[in-house]
Amino acid sequence: MNSLTEKIVTRLNKMQIRQRMMFIVISTSVISLVVLSLITLFSTFGIRDMAIESGQKIGKQASNDSSEILREQKEHELLATAKDRADFINYMMKDLGRNTQRIAKVATTMLQRPNEYAAEPLFYPDQIKLEGLVTYLQYADPGKEVNPEEVERLSSIQKVMVQTIEYNPMISEACLASKAGFEISAQDFNQFDNSTGKSWSMPRYFNYFKLDWYKNALQAGEVVFSDARMNALDGFENIVFHYSAPYYDARGEIAGVIECEENIDTVNKVVYEADTQEMGFYFVVDKNGHVLLDNSNSNTADDELAVTMKDLRESANEDLAELAKAMTAGETGLKQVTINGAEHYVAYAPVTDVNWSCAEAISVDEVLGPVEKNDKIIKDIAAENVDVMNAHIKNTILMMAFIIFALLAVVIYIGRRLSDRFVRPIRELSDGVREITSGNFDKKLEITTGDEIEHLAICFNAMTDELTAYIENLSRVTAEKEKAAAELSIARNIQVGALPQDFMTEREEFQIYASMDAAKGVGGDFYDFYMTDENHLVVTIADVSGKGVPAALFMMRAKTTLKNLVLMAGSPDDFGAVMTLANQELCRDNETMMFVTVFIAQLDLVTGELIYVSAGHNAPCLRENGKFRYLTQKKKRMMLGVEEDVMYEAYRLTLRPDDMLFLYTDGVTEAMDKEKNLYSEERLEETLNNIDGSLSVEEILAEVRKDIEVYAEGAEQSDDITMLGVRFLGKTGTL
Repeated sequence: MNSLTEKIVTRLNKMQIRQRMMFIVISTSVISLVVLSLITLFSTFGIRDMAIESGQKIGKQASNDSSEILREQKEHELLATAKDRADFINYMMKDLGRNTQRIAKVATTMLQRPNEYAAEPLFYPDQIKLEGLVTYLQYADPGKEVNPEEVERLSSIQKVMVQTIEYNPMISEACLASKAGFEISAQDFNQFDNSTGKSWSMPRYFNYFKLDWYKNALQAGEVVFSDARMNALDGFENIVFHYSAPYYDARGEIAGVIECEENIDTVNKVVYEADTQEMGFYFVVDKNGHVLLDNSNSNTADDELAVTMKDLRESANEDLAELAKAMTAGETGLKQVTINGAEHYVAYAPVTDVNWSCAEAISVDEVLGPVEKNDKIIKDIAAENVDVMNAHIKNTILMMAFIIFALLAVVIYIGRRLSDRFVRPIRELSDGVREITSGNFDKKLEITTGDEIEHLAICFNAMTDELTAYIENLSRVTAEKEKAAAELSIARNIQVGALPQDFMTEREEFQIYASMDAAKGVGGDFYDFYMTDENHLVVTIADVSGKGVPAALFMMRAKTTLKNLVLMAGSPDDFGAVMTLANQELCRDNETMMFVTVFIAQLDLVTGELIYVSAGHNAPCLRENGKFRYLTQKKKRMMLGVEEDVMYEAYRLTLRPDDMLFLYTDGVTEAMDKEKNLYSEERLEETLNNIDGSLSVEEILAEVRKDIEVYAEGAEQSDDITMLGVRFLGKTGTL
C-alpha cells in the first residue's frame, strides 16, 4: 500500500499543474460516485424494509401520542419564546448600559485631553423653549459657586448626548452630573404626554447628589442599573429606570456621573413592535414584583396585569402570586395559571442584567384545540406511507443510474475547462512579475479572471505605481521632513489644497460652487464633489470633531475613504451601504475617539433623481418652487467613527429644473455675535428665501456669507464656515 502511494505521488510530482488537476478531479469524482452509489443501494433496500414495518406502527402510535406531543411542543415553543424575548430585552438593556458607558468615556476623554474639544454654548432651562430634544444647564446648589472653566471643558458633551438619544429612542434623558455641582442634560420632551398643550418648566437648580443613580454609580465605580420608579414632570406620571456610570478626570479620579433615563412606555413600544407571535401575550416584572411591560390588551379596571407599581406577589390570585414569586426569584419554568378568569400556560425566564423576568402566556384552548385534526392527518399519512415509499424507491434507483453516468461526463468536461482556466492566468502572472522584477515598473498585468488571481494582479499593479511614486518623491519627502517647524502651516496648505476648486462651469446641466472660511488654525470641515460618470454628480460636506492637526488628519482620512468607496462602487444606488462601509473603516484604530458628521448625495443629471445619506450632519436646505426648506430624515443616524455596527439608510427625491440644494456645516448656524447669540437655522432659512432666486449659486453663497458677517458685528469667528450649493438645470442646461 505504501509503495502504491509513493508511486502515485512520484507520478504527480512529474506532471504539470493542468495534468495534476485533471487527475485529481476525475479520480476523486469516480471514487466518490462509486462509493456513494454502493452505500445508497444498500441503504435504500434497508430503508424500504424498515419503512414498511415502521409505517404500520407509526400510524397507531402517532394517534395515541399526538395530544401529548402537541402539548409538549407548544410548551417548549412557549418557553423558548420567553427565553428569546428575555434575551432580546436583556440585549436592549446592555445596549443602554453601553450607551451610558460610551458617553462616560467621551467625558473622561474631554477632561484628559481638553485641547481637542471646542467649547459649546449652554443655556439654563428657563432661557430656552422646552419642547422636542433640547439641552440645558442646571446647578445642584444655589449657594455653591462652580468654576465656569470646568463647565466649558465639558460643554461639548451635549452633542454626544443628543446623538445618543436620537440613535436610541428608548432613552428619554441623558445627563452629566459633576461632583463640582453642575449638570448638563439632554432631554426629549416628545416622550412625555403633552395633550394639554401647556409648556414644560424646569428649575435652574436641581440637587441630584441624593438620587440613587448618582450614589450607586459613585459607589460601584462602573455602569450600574437603578430600579424602576414613578417619575413626575409637571404633574405627568410615568415609570422610568436609569443606567449610570462614573467618568474620570485627568488624575484618574471620579469627576462625576453620566446618567441615561429610559421611559418604560417607550421600552414597551419597542418590545411590542419586535413581537412576531400571532397568539398569546407577554408581560415583564421587576425584582420587586411590579408589572413593567404588558401587551395582553386588557383595558378593564380589574386587569390583574395592569402596569402599576403594585407588588404582583401580593395579588389575591394565589396562582398568579406564586408565579410572580418564582419570576422575582430569577427562575426559569412553565406553569398553568388563571389570568383574568381564563386558564393559560405561562413560560417565564429571567432578564439577567436587570433582575427582571419575562413571561409568555397562551390560552390552554389554543394548545389542545388542533389535537383531533392532527390525529386524523397522522393516521391518513401512516396508511399511505407504504405505497408512497415503494414507488419512491423504484424511481430513485432509476434516477441514480442516469445521474451517475451524466455526472461522470460533466466532471470530465468541467475538469478540462477548469484546469485550462486556472493555469492560463498563472502563466500570465508569472511572465508579468518576471518583467516587473527586471525593472519595468510601467508594465501592467491585465488579468480578468474575477477571482484571487485577478486580485493579486491588481495588487501587483498598485505596487508598481506605489514604488514609482515612492522613488520619485523620496528626495522631496526627505527635504520636507526638515521643515518640522512649519508643521501647522503645511497642514493648513494640505487641507485647503485637498478641496476641489474647479467648479465645472463648462457643464450646462448644473451649477455648483463651494467655499470654506476657516477659523484660526487647522479645522476639520471639508467639502468634495466629483463626477462618477458623464451623468452622475456626487457632493459631500462634513465636519470633523475637534480642532488642530488631529482633526485635519482625520478629515483627510474621512474624505479619502468616502471618495474611494464611491468610486469603487461606480454610481451606487445604495449610498447607505457606502456610508456603512465608511463608518466601519473610520471606527478602526480610532483610539482618539474622533468622529465626523457627513452628508453625501448623488445627483442624476438626466432624471434629476437625488440619492442622499446623512450621518448626524446638519439638515441641508432644498429649494423647490422658489422656496427653501430643510430636508430632514425620518430617523437620524449616528456620526461616523463612533459605533462600528451602525447601519445607514439612503433617501431619494427628484429635483426639477432650477431646484437647488444648499449644504453647510454648523459653523454657519452657530456663528455668534458679540453677546454669544447663535445665528440659528431659522435665520439661515429666512436669509436664503430673501435672496433673489435668479442669482447664480456663487452669488447666493456670497449673500449668505455677507449676512453672517452683518450678524456677527465684528465678533471673532469661532468655527469653520463651510458652504456648498448645487443647482439642477436639467440635461439641456436651460431653466
